[in-house]
Amino acid sequence: MSRLALAILAFPIFCPQDQEESAVTTACSTTLAKGFTFSIQPSSTMFDGLPKDRAAMIGSAFKGEFAHGVFHASDGVYEVYGSNGRVAIRGAGEGWLPMDRFLAPIRQEIAQGFTGERWNRGNVTKARKAVQQAIQIAHLVHRGNPDWLENVGGAFKELKRVGVRKVDGKDAVEVEGDLTDFAAYRLVQGPLEELVKRGTLVFQNVSGVGEILLQDGTVRLLHGRVGAKYSIYLEEDNTRRKGLGVLDVVVQITRVGETAVDVPKEVAQILETK
Repeated sequence: MSRLALAILAFPIFCPQDQEESAVTTACSTTLAKGFTFSIQPSSTMFDGLPKDRAAMIGSAFKGEFAHGVFHASDGVYEVYGSNGRVAIRGAGEGWLPMDRFLAPIRQEIAQGFTGERWNRGNVTKARKAVQQAIQIAHLVHRGNPDWLENVGGAFKELKRVGVRKVDGKDAVEVEGDLTDFAAYRLVQGPLEELVKRGTLVFQNVSGVGEILLQDGTVRLLHGRVGAKYSIYLEEDNTRRKGLGVLDVVVQITRVGETAVDVPKEVAQILETK
């Protein structure tokens, strides 16, 4: 075999998929390094027809910001700051507390309301409210921490460039593809893991697609759509209800490189930041 042939074999052959994934991964890293503001808008047909408080399970729309390793997000009810695995949270009209301390009474009310997957007799209303609070907070923290950008490039089975769209009057490259089974499941389950562990909620036949808009080497939009079969336990009549549903999560990223997160003094003490 010639030296040229050996040299060719010594280097990996990059296909378009490798190029697109590399471009997305690089754009995600650049966006995180520069800092940005963002908004997240979930919508879903999942759990349609169930009691109104089930709507909290898909999460609320909210806005956030990230810079220099610190994120800040608020959904109008709860407000959070986070850095290096630590989270400070407060509710409307309340002071700042570490996440575990804030959640302690909520977890206690949930524990008192359940026996396995069934509700205890007693103050069921109070326990149900606590479940909804925990889910809402979990959504805010789970989606409000932009470290999910680090895994976007590897979340697709295949990526391909499909066209160009305008974002703020400038061209942005549109890339899309099917999500891996693992990524699709993580997106639909999100912070509902505790309900899945408890057996209250089960997802099956999960699959998804996603699209990304890249502009000037940064990410400007992420859109994930996941479909699944679900089975959920209803405490009202101790039965399970099954259905099909779709979850859409749209992330819009703005002010890349023009963002600073101002951390209140009491929050800095909790996060142990300077």
